[in-house]
Amino acid sequence: MANVFDVASWFWLLEDSKDEGLTNLKLQKLCYYAQGLYLAKYGERLFKDDMEAWKHGPVVPVLYEKLKSCGRIPIESTMLFQNSSDIKLCDKEKDLIEDVFTYFGEYTAWKLADLTHEEDPWINANKRENKLITDEDLVAYFKNKVGEYTRDELDEELYKLALESLNDSDEENISHEEFWKELNA
Repeated sequence: MANVFDVASWFWLLEDSKDEGLTNLKLQKLCYYAQGLYLAKYGERLFKDDMEAWKHGPVVPVLYEKLKSCGRIPIESTMLFQNSSDIKLCDKEKDLIEDVFTYFGEYTAWKLADLTHEEDPWINANKRENKLITDEDLVAYFKNKVGEYTRDELDEELYKLALESLNDSDEENISHEEFWKELNA
């Protein structure tokens, strides 16, 4: 099982490649989507920490506490990690995080907050006194969305075959993200 700070760090690296910066608010929503989709796809949590329904959407309290000093400004990498080689994630975890980022990373923090306010895990948690977003709610909501938001094993095989084909024809290689956007267009 991954550590929520490693998950957050991987999202930070993906966002940093776009030179836009990642705020605590946006990071919280990306972690929510990653946790929900990982649970629905693999039957286990991506990270052990609980999430709660807060005013502006789902939050991982331990992650929020570490990053709250950033306020609304983009997070500095040193708030999460010292060296990218310190991030401990397996390929399966990285792939799902990258899928979540490919699908949701283009949205603003406020758009993601609005989206989560329309989703059952956040709605149901708001009815509870402790505001806890349960694994059961996440699985129930995301089980039918896994194929829409993530690549499956068949898509992974198609990607490998497409890359081999491109490499065989001496055409320019495309990134994984570009491939999935083209495939899903």
